Amino acid sequence: SIQAPMIVEEAIVKRGYKKVAILADSTNYGQLGRADLEAALKLKNITPVAVEKFNVKDVDMTPQLLKAKEAGAEAILTYAIGPELAQIANGMTKLGWKVPMIGSWTLSMANFIDNAGPGGE
Repeated sequence: SIQAPMIVEEAIVKRGYKKVAILADSTNYGQLGRADLEAALKLKNITPVAVEKFNVKDVDMTPQLLKAKEAGAEAILTYAIGPELAQIANGMTKLGWKVPMIGSWTLSMANFIDNAGPGGE
């Protein structure tokens, strides 16, 4: 996948984050993307501080986000399809935790933009 190296380039090289967490859905898209992200991070000598999976239609990402937050993640790398991405943004808002979400093209989908509210900025 060309997206994973670009996501890692943005997070690690351009923005300078060293501690990143990966949140990916349980679909083939999400899990193959997660593997691609881990491989791209390895090329930069970075190990994610947390790697969390969630299911399509999950509405509460608090457990996954708390693990990432407690591990000191400076950014969340996402690989997912659908409104669950908005649930990640909303969950971070609920926790009062503001770190960037950097992910694939699906972050530009209407179902993310419409449902994420202020957390999607």
